[in-house]
Amino acid sequence: MPLEAPTIVSGLFHKNPKMQELAFGPDKIHVDFWRMENFQMIVNFILVAGMTLAGLMAFFILKTRKTFSGKLPALFFASGFFFALYYYAFVHRSAMIAGIAIFFGHGMGFLLGPSLLFFVRSLKEEKEKIIKPYLLHLIPFFIHWTLVSLPLAISLIHPTWFQNYGQFLADIADWTNLTENAFLIAYTYLAYREVIRTEFLVKQTVSNLGSQDLSWCRTLLYGIAIIVLADSCLSVYELIYPPVELIWNPGLIIAILLIGFFAVLGYKGTVQAKILLPDFLLQKDREIARKSTSVADSLFTEKRAQELERHILSVMEEEQPYLDESLTLSDLASKIDLTDKRLSELLNKHLDTNFYDFVNGYRVEAFKQMVVDGSYAHLTLLALAYESGFKSKTSFNRVFKQRTGMSPSEYKKAQMSTLEQARA
Repeated sequence: MPLEAPTIVSGLFHKNPKMQELAFGPDKIHVDFWRMENFQMIVNFILVAGMTLAGLMAFFILKTRKTFSGKLPALFFASGFFFALYYYAFVHRSAMIAGIAIFFGHGMGFLLGPSLLFFVRSLKEEKEKIIKPYLLHLIPFFIHWTLVSLPLAISLIHPTWFQNYGQFLADIADWTNLTENAFLIAYTYLAYREVIRTEFLVKQTVSNLGSQDLSWCRTLLYGIAIIVLADSCLSVYELIYPPVELIWNPGLIIAILLIGFFAVLGYKGTVQAKILLPDFLLQKDREIARKSTSVADSLFTEKRAQELERHILSVMEEEQPYLDESLTLSDLASKIDLTDKRLSELLNKHLDTNFYDFVNGYRVEAFKQMVVDGSYAHLTLLALAYESGFKSKTSFNRVFKQRTGMSPSEYKKAQMSTLEQARA
């Protein structure tokens, strides 16, 4: 948020002459809700409730979570706490509280950006492999804290200390904010790419995403990016048109939205299951991260690959392992006497697919057959999906729409119509 927010306007809300005329004008129309005091009360409630919830959640996570990936979401709640504390100080004109909020929470974009990226990585990697790179990525945060947050906080708590430097920081606050936002946007993009890569790896080994579904993370990253871009636009506007007396501070709305998104991210992060991947897939992921251009030789000759392809297709059609909702890469590999790594290569390089899509393709076809099979007429569409091996309604609808271009209900309606026409 813009650093100069408490100084650029004399108050969060001001008495608007038009509102005064409405409430106390000739017609004596009384609209108490629009009075400044009521707005301040609402804002106070939101900020205090937000700080309380964020503080309790951060404490709860740190006390109860044992793993690095489990503890990291506490940072998101802590950032929400100090964001709210900063604007609470703004509303109540408290330099002391503002100084404390800035000391602990200013420049959070430089902290949260790398934390977003390494939170996603921590879901699949052990702490020992990511803690050193994580600290290296936090160097900009430590520099910003030393050169900006610390002296600014001191200048607020002790006005005679760092007075000129504090004023200089306030003068360039919009530029500092734009730099911080650009940094956060860049890491949000990197975190998004990490989510996509993690989902790609997960689909190599499971047939139902379940607790390993990271679609929620993608949605939140979209939201964070949009809010930060909106805040950047506000800073650019203030650079071009210096702010004057406002009825309300738009930065507060952006702050509340950002606090909300990080709170949801923190909550979802605490309940997100650890993603367990085979060693060969983790190694493949590290090679992708290093942008390795080496291409490993195929584990199969062309003739052997064709034999295995016929064998795996035969197993899928005759034994129907895809009807097991918990089917994994290891389960299927054991049925055709291959290692996980070899089966994964067979699917990726020779069948041009991944395990998730391969298995769910059979499940979709099984569902289609059940729809037109009279012996299943008593079952609902969701029951048919479960019979076909799907584990949840959401994943079933998504996969079915991707493969057929229509929803399950649309498909059933089309099939029933075709059958009726054939009978006629």
